[in-house]
Amino acid sequence: MSISKYTMVSIGILALLLAAAYLLRDALLPPGSLPWVVGAMVLSATSGIVAYAIVYTGIEKKITLFTSYVTGSMLLKMMIGIMGVTLVALKFKQYATPFVLGYFFCYFIFTSFEVYWLMRKLRPISKNGSRETQDEEPNT
Repeated sequence: MSISKYTMVSIGILALLLAAAYLLRDALLPPGSLPWVVGAMVLSATSGIVAYAIVYTGIEKKITLFTSYVTGSMLLKMMIGIMGVTLVALKFKQYATPFVLGYFFCYFIFTSFEVYWLMRKLRPISKNGSRETQDEEPNT
């Protein structure tokens, strides 16, 4: 799946999650915490899109460095999350719990989505052992 298509699907998933959070705000969220949960979801989706773009570009450039790109993207995504969670936990303590729970819930959703599509992209490469050329697009 191309980066632009992945971005659009991620935005669609984010919209569904935001709608669910809005509909369940009175039942599940403390008063006034909806903007913080929305921010956590957007931060998680953005970091997932950036991580997918890094790995996708790495696969296209040089497949032999795949693990380096995956490790780098996971590190970047986790650092973004840690900075966001730490900032909210230290500065806005009353909204820390909804933010952290919202962030990590979406983090796992977007990470599983990212892994699924990266594995689909790698499957044709692993069947052959390698691409015949670097320009060859695997079937997705």
